[in-house]
Amino acid sequence: MTRAVAVLVNARAGGVARHPGLAERLLRAAAGLGAVTRSEAELARALPSLLARAPRAWVVVGGDGTLRATVSALHALEPRSDRWPSLLLAQGGTVCTIARDVGPIAPPLETLRRALAGRAGREIAHATLRVDTEDELPGSLAEVAAPARTRVGFIVGTGLVARFFEAYQAAGEPGLGWAARTAAVTFASALGVGGSAARLLAPLPCAMEVDGVPQPGSAWSLVLVSTVRDVGLGFRVTYRAGEASDRVHVVASSLPPRELGRQALRVLAARPLRGHDAVDRLAASVALDFGLAPGPWVLDGDLVRARRVVVRPGPAVRLRVLGD
Repeated sequence: MTRAVAVLVNARAGGVARHPGLAERLLRAAAGLGAVTRSEAELARALPSLLARAPRAWVVVGGDGTLRATVSALHALEPRSDRWPSLLLAQGGTVCTIARDVGPIAPPLETLRRALAGRAGREIAHATLRVDTEDELPGSLAEVAAPARTRVGFIVGTGLVARFFEAYQAAGEPGLGWAARTAAVTFASALGVGGSAARLLAPLPCAMEVDGVPQPGSAWSLVLVSTVRDVGLGFRVTYRAGEASDRVHVVASSLPPRELGRQALRVLAARPLRGHDAVDRLAASVALDFGLAPGPWVLDGDLVRARRVVVRPGPAVRLRVLGD
């Protein structure tokens, strides 16, 4: 007899690594139905046998990268997302931007116990992004270079987003507090209050096409393509995300630091960016081309380098949202 709920644990996620023994307790609570993995390669190897046992729902314990890796691995195994289990997201990562945007989240053991007790919450269909890359360098998402890769995720960004994560990595990935303080200082600097925002907000060389149409300009200070409205720290830049299942919301600007910084309050209030250069629309495809050398961009909190990135609507994934 197949149990209804499995647990999938990323042992390297911040919320798991800080609690020794948590991964083993979760696996015991699920009566062994699940997997504890430490890399995307381990995850890919674990999923076929787990899928074969057909659990109705999985409790995914990790952060944004864990969710993206899980959905990408499911897509590689079974392109039809209606055959995937529904996913219940636990508070296992450092930030959990995607999970928090979807609805309430709880600690891993509490989430699993509620799921095993039949209180896994309501199920929703959530839009994703299909992300195809060309000439990608090895990095946090892959150990070796590849001429082309396909992943499924939720948030793609470059410009300010990529520079922010470069600074985050250089600081040793210090956590949510550092991210919030840095964001506040950056936008304050752009307004002339103090410090300098030039490095983070300076336009990054990149050509962009939206629905096959080249956009004017050769450098962008901000590009976001998302199926999530709150892309982190309360910034609701892609305020139309999820509005249409066959479209993604793309927001982009090539404004200089001072003018872009002045719009921080607008994105906190889920209002469109101003400026004659702004791109703000639902699109069927967005292509980013960094030229001859691979450029930096971010997928669900992970910094990647590739020469070209193409983003399209991906398969719908079934997520469970905890009730009160």
